[in-house]
Amino acid sequence: MDFHPLRPGHFASCGMDSAVKIWSYTDFRTVVEDSNSWGEEPSRFTTRYVQYPIFSSSKVHGNYVDCIRWLGDLLLSKSVDDRILLWSVDLQQNQKNKNSLESVDFLQEYHLEHADIWFIRFSLDFHCKYLAVGNRIGKVFVYDVEKSTEPIQRLGATGLKSAVRQTAVSYDGSSILCCCEDSSVHRWDASTFKQS
Repeated sequence: MDFHPLRPGHFASCGMDSAVKIWSYTDFRTVVEDSNSWGEEPSRFTTRYVQYPIFSSSKVHGNYVDCIRWLGDLLLSKSVDDRILLWSVDLQQNQKNKNSLESVDFLQEYHLEHADIWFIRFSLDFHCKYLAVGNRIGKVFVYDVEKSTEPIQRLGATGLKSAVRQTAVSYDGSSILCCCEDSSVHRWDASTFKQS
């Protein structure tokens, strides 16, 4: 799940049903704000539900979708098929036609290796320049999002052969962390992964 960086009240989600969804709770923003200052018993606060997303498709990926992130108004998403897709959705066309795939434009595909298992999450730095993602054999791939669909660096550590389940890129892109299935955490600094 990821909140839209520019549109308050919008977020994207994904899951094991192979669907990617965009949700809006803009109609309930005042309710959310009121909940933050509610002084009575929590059970007395009137709950509101957003039952339907403003976009939903199980045709972007054909299998489990384990990670989704906004890149401005574009979306990056990953399934278990050794790739991360960059795509856009035309929400106005989607509302008119209700054909979810017609409103999707696939823009780019970042190639992965050995990332064909469920729950391998990727991350971006704040400025969305660097993307880091692990794989099932203990490697971390670093991409310059704007320049190449192939990794600019493949990172590893001595003895690391366990699946890398999650990465984190620091705010300024100066460090990358990963946590692995064997409970280890590893760190690389910019001099290791940035190209000159």
